[in-house]
Amino acid sequence: MSGSALQRLQQWYASHCDGDWELTYGISIETTDQPGWCVSIDLRGTKGAGQTFTTVQERRSDSDWLRCETRKDDFVGECSPGNLEQVLEQFLAWMDGLS
Repeated sequence: MSGSALQRLQQWYASHCDGDWELTYGISIETTDQPGWCVSIDLRGTKGAGQTFTTVQERRSDSDWLRCETRKDDFVGECSPGNLEQVLEQFLAWMDGLS
């Protein structure tokens, strides 16, 4: 897939919408009080289900950090306000690597 991280995430999501998957699973992007972002992506019904993801943790400063991991059946990325795109890129690179 090519394009920005957001465009690629939209394509990934659309490719899983089959009339059933999106009724139960999906993606949430929320703000946190740290401040920052929390991205949660359901992996059930995707090629990421049951796959190993090596936790990524970067802390460059108190205002420049991210952590991505899998928790049960979800990819979860948490980050500082300026690193949302990096979290999405981590997820998309993992998905691309599973192809």
